[in-house]
Amino acid sequence: MQASAFIAREIQAAVAAQASAWLGLERSEIRSPFSAEALRHFGNALHTITDRESPYHEGFASWDPISVRGQANAAWHGFREWLWGSSRETELALARHNAMVEWSTFVWASEQAVREARK
Repeated sequence: MQASAFIAREIQAAVAAQASAWLGLERSEIRSPFSAEALRHFGNALHTITDRESPYHEGFASWDPISVRGQANAAWHGFREWLWGSSRETELALARHNAMVEWSTFVWASEQAVREARK
């Protein structure tokens, strides 16, 4: 539940940031097709989306990169995924599929937000 709410908030923030960036610029002024802020929010959501398929992420523990315990947990987590990750082709394929679906949804929703704003 918590993960789904986090994903929804981050996708919504990504769409809003992207639509705002597209609305604020003329086509000739756009240097990159996607804003850094939108990609940061989308990346936060995508990380959680792909982690849902990993058996090592059951329970969606909070990420604590500051504490020594959090760093030790991250190292152990990374080692387990490196060691056993390649034997989980189905989970990897599902994570890739979900990532592509979310990317397409993000781009479509951003375009729709711009269309609605220009009406």
